[in-house]
Amino acid sequence: MGRALSIGNHSSRRFGVLRSVTVTVFFVLVVNAGLMSWRVKNWFTKAPNTVRDMGKFELEKTEAEWKKTLTDEEYYVLRQKGTERAGTGKLDKFYPSEGYFKCAACENPIYSAQSKFDSGCGWPAFDKHYEGSIKTVIDNSWGMRRIEIMCSKCGGHLGHVFEGERLTNTNERHCVNSISLKYDKGSGADDLKEKPLLK
Repeated sequence: MGRALSIGNHSSRRFGVLRSVTVTVFFVLVVNAGLMSWRVKNWFTKAPNTVRDMGKFELEKTEAEWKKTLTDEEYYVLRQKGTERAGTGKLDKFYPSEGYFKCAACENPIYSAQSKFDSGCGWPAFDKHYEGSIKTVIDNSWGMRRIEIMCSKCGGHLGHVFEGERLTNTNERHCVNSISLKYDKGSGADDLKEKPLLK
């Protein structure tokens, strides 16, 4: 009788441990599933404001007009301040020796080919811009304080600028979405002056 009771207690303890482990594993799976769902949902991240909220620019169009001229991806990034996934942009590892990069929405020249460098961050990086081609605004989204960069002509969202990383002589890194830019191999921007943005 005593042996039967001992076996019963042992089985009860083992069942309790198994139940605890099962609950823990289930909890971990639920949390991981939730994180994965969040990551998929936020494959493109979005700042709280849209370009429409930023005021007047030289080139003004209605949102309906922008939707007609831009692809869905371009509209999301340029007008709704989205971000393409790191390492997926067609301009990330593209380093031409001549030409320039212009706003994909309005063709405003933004960067020369010489200003582009490999930062290893997964997005196109530039260390200076054509003078007057960029406007900035403080971006406090996602619990961070960053400096957003926009096309000065149409307000299209380009990305963010970072300072102090000592990657180039200007000490600036313009982290830009490939979707926000188009490459032009011509000489249409040869007369434009380049300079750092934050100095």
